[in-house]
Amino acid sequence: MARRGRGSWQKKDSWEEVAARIAVGIMILMAIALPLKKILAFTTEVVIPVIIIGAICYVLYVIYREMGKEKSKVPAPATKGMPVRNKVIKFDQAVTPDNYKKVGSIKSGAENISASSIVSDMKLTRDVLYEMDWKLFETLCTEAIKEQGLHAKETSFGADGGVDIVVYSKNSEEPAGIVQCKSGFEREVDVKVVRELAGVMAIKKYKNGMIISSGDFTQPAKAEAGEAGIRLVSGQLLIDAINKMSPEKSKRLADMVYMSDYTTQTCPKCGVKMVKRNEEKGRPFWGCPRYPRCVGKISIKQR
Repeated sequence: MARRGRGSWQKKDSWEEVAARIAVGIMILMAIALPLKKILAFTTEVVIPVIIIGAICYVLYVIYREMGKEKSKVPAPATKGMPVRNKVIKFDQAVTPDNYKKVGSIKSGAENISASSIVSDMKLTRDVLYEMDWKLFETLCTEAIKEQGLHAKETSFGADGGVDIVVYSKNSEEPAGIVQCKSGFEREVDVKVVRELAGVMAIKKYKNGMIISSGDFTQPAKAEAGEAGIRLVSGQLLIDAINKMSPEKSKRLADMVYMSDYTTQTCPKCGVKMVKRNEEKGRPFWGCPRYPRCVGKISIKQR
């Protein structure tokens, strides 16, 4: 029997147990070393190259951004006014659609100014009226009438019976008169339009009538209008009336035009903005994008 306590005899393991422990240790080392080897290989072959490529891309991006900032710097103008792509628009200069569309980055001294901030310096012109969307032209006429202290309401889309705007006096629900708008007329409106409005006035018992055109009127149209009690307002008279308003009112009407897509026509049937298309013979026209559900169409007049 072995003695207990200090210096006692200890039972020695057999060689089979020692061999088994060594085998288990080797298996544990192999189980740890194999995944570790795969992780190290993945890091070396994938992770490190991705980090290097990402760092290179970021450095190139920073360089490209700094180069773009240098190119975007524009020297301060030496003349009064605002430079518009190397051209100067004076504060009192009438702006046409051509030079308005060129307005990009505008800089005056050290202060950047957006295109919308100089709309107050722009004035409506005959060319603008001619190019204007028919619906926006009606809205412009309606707002100009409201600025005269009257109530005005546009008619809905579709057949309007020759009436585009109904005008009401203050504190009255009864119509005081009707207005027909003729946009896209660079030349003169003929007597036929006057007679049509006179017929509508007779049928519906309207006492006052007005025709507002982006162009002018023929002499027969003016004579017929005088007999029928219809007031004719040419495009130039409309522009003059707007420009004679207070700066706040004229600015509001100019903003309404210039800050919109005023050269794209509106579908007269459904009210969406139209797209330019070509007929089989190559003639351009405005077509409704909802075709064939909507067959709205407007001919493009050649100047």
